[in-house]
Amino acid sequence: MRFSVIASVASLLLASSVKARVSFTPGLTWNYVIGENHFDVEKEKAQVIVVDLHGTKDSQMEKYKKHGKKVICYFSGGSYEHFRPDKEKMKDVSGLVLYDEKLHGWDEYYLDIRKSGLKSIIENRIKEAKKKHCDGIEVDNLDVCSNVKHTHLSASDCAEYAKWLAETAHSYDISIGLKNSKYIADKVAKYYDFAINESCFTHGKYCHKYKEFFLNDNKAVFSIQYNNYLEDRGGKSGLCKDINGLPISMIVKKSQKLIQDGYIVDKKVCGEKFDNGIREVKKTETKTVSTKQVNPSPINAPLNTTANANVNATATATKTTTKTTKDAAKDNKDKKGPTVNVIEKDEGGSGVAAGVAVTAITGSAAAAAAFVFVKKNPKQYENLKRSISHKATTVKRGAADLSRRATQRATDLSRKISKKTPKTNIDPTNESIEGKTETTNESTTNNYRYEFTQQMDGKLNIYE
Repeated sequence: MRFSVIASVASLLLASSVKARVSFTPGLTWNYVIGENHFDVEKEKAQVIVVDLHGTKDSQMEKYKKHGKKVICYFSGGSYEHFRPDKEKMKDVSGLVLYDEKLHGWDEYYLDIRKSGLKSIIENRIKEAKKKHCDGIEVDNLDVCSNVKHTHLSASDCAEYAKWLAETAHSYDISIGLKNSKYIADKVAKYYDFAINESCFTHGKYCHKYKEFFLNDNKAVFSIQYNNYLEDRGGKSGLCKDINGLPISMIVKKSQKLIQDGYIVDKKVCGEKFDNGIREVKKTETKTVSTKQVNPSPINAPLNTTANANVNATATATKTTTKTTKDAAKDNKDKKGPTVNVIEKDEGGSGVAAGVAVTAITGSAAAAAAFVFVKKNPKQYENLKRSISHKATTVKRGAADLSRRATQRATDLSRKISKKTPKTNIDPTNESIEGKTETTNESTTNNYRYEFTQQMDGKLNIYE
């Protein structure tokens, strides 16, 4: 209980400073347009677009955002590209550009990703992406370690570099996608927010491998097939059959020029029996209802107390409704798609004790924020814990003092009544006293005091 209270309060403190990264989940449509810097966004139907980092002007980015697009910015982190504005900085790092390791079919050279001078250049690109308000980044050619022929680069070298890339992007609140690189996916997928793949169907039929590393964790996989290779693998019908039931976002383009034209692989292309793999939508409605408020003031005479408390008890009634698609009945372990949860919450009521408000935050976001707070701010966490402990102790002492004074007041009244009331016959079936000059209901007072003190002890002892 103690940690949950501290974690919830810590989450409240972090709420204004912690900014969640943009999420990319299965089912989002996308388009790959890094080869066309001035495409027509007015007619673009895809929800996610991938554009070139340095080829996209600020005014264009603003226009994309106005049209509700999630924007991923592309650059290569494993090769030298002659058109990048920082190309000279790459040349200045000794041994970074591998001039004897040229990319097949491209005017680019692989990089020795082990060189320390590379990281500052790449981090500046990530800063540029942040400045341009990119929602995510795609860092290409992380498969350098499996493609170089004259330089010894191990898979571990690329995995370490890929991990650094993800951590650096996240430090700037930017999502990052793993481009191709299936040979290190098992080592680094957990650090990445989505995946971008080329030709998983035409080059080995390994699209389903992404289910284990990304789709099962509700991370989007954006895949592209090129039509000039597709025809050799059974065409559209072969592709539709291969990815049926897999919640992968698939597009097809005529060539690797990556202009706007192309098409999305869906029921329009594959037929009505095509299954996109998205299984069900679960809708949860949570309503908070406030119960009766307790106001402890049963005695007419005023009490000189140091603490007055109002305790509001809140009860939460949760109603869960599940909407299932017609394909959900066919769900099984081999065909399990991601579940989308939509939470709607009506908030009401509050919990207040002696002027100290404690609001409990539930869910993975609050837990994660609290965990980060505790790990990165141990001293502040200890100060927070001591502060809450001190306030709780103060409230409890005030409640105890109130209880003692109420008890003393009731006792004084009882003695006063005893002195003024003559000894007369009492009807055992009636609580009234014959001939008395002053009356009171001591039983009612004592019962109320007992119930109140029990409530205060139970409500204010927040660490038990």
